[in-house]
Formats: sequence, C-alpha cells, structure tokens
Amino acid sequence: MAAGLTLPARHLETFRSALEHSVNLFLEGMAPSEVILTDGELPGRALDLDFAQEIRDLGPWGQRFPEPLFEGSFAVISHRVVGGAHLKMVLRPLDAGQPVDAIAFGRLPEDLPGTGAVKLLYRLDINHFRGERSCQLIVERII
Repeated sequence: MAAGLTLPARHLETFRSALEHSVNLFLEGMAPSEVILTDGELPGRALDLDFAQEIRDLGPWGQRFPEPLFEGSFAVISHRVVGGAHLKMVLRPLDAGQPVDAIAFGRLPEDLPGTGAVKLLYRLDINHFRGERSCQLIVERII
C-alpha cells in the first residue's frame, strides 16, 4: 500500500535515520529481499479472450484479493514502442498456442533479453481497441 508524507526539509535526515532504524528492527539484521508470489504458469492454449473474460468476471480485485499474476516463457515475435515509453509485443507461448499481444508499460526494447525468448510475470487482460476486443498480457515484470 502507498502512503504520502510531508515534512519540513530540516527534518529529512532525522526521518531518514528513524526509518532506517525501524526497517532494520523489522528485518532483524537480514538483508531486504523481494518475494513475488504468482499463480503459476498458464498453458499457451489458455491465453485467449474467453479465459481472460472468466478471470475478469471473478473480480473485483483488492488489497486482500489480488488479481491473478502468472508467469511464463515466450518467444518474442515482434515488438515496438507505443506512446513513447511502452513496449508493445506479439508473443508466442513456448509450450504452444496462438500468438498473443502484450504490453509492458514504462519499458523499452532494451529491457528485453537478446535471446529472442523472454520470461514474464503478467496479468491476463482484455484489450479494447477500435471497437474490437482481444486477449492481452499486461506485463508486470520482465525476468
């Protein structure tokens, strides 16, 4: 969850020290680490409009009921930058299935590995564009 804070600049260093002390107490001397829990991999054949709609119908999503996050490996068929700072891709699941569109907000082609294949964390969504609906992956992380 996010929080906002306003404090006078003269108190910034005191705040920074107190925050660091609190984090160290919470972590009990261990280095911070990131743990990402996913709902696993989806077979390529599941990446379609019908299944995306089924997932959407399970919402609404919230703090204690997060939207499903999936992981998977894909061949990158094509990619381009849209909106100046977003990576639009066409991907093919490595296990089979039809190509699927994907978008990674705030990412550029240089964020892709040079191998032609990519592992992603993504959410399955529906794209509405020019009156058409299609299945789309919303990329949360390029691994």
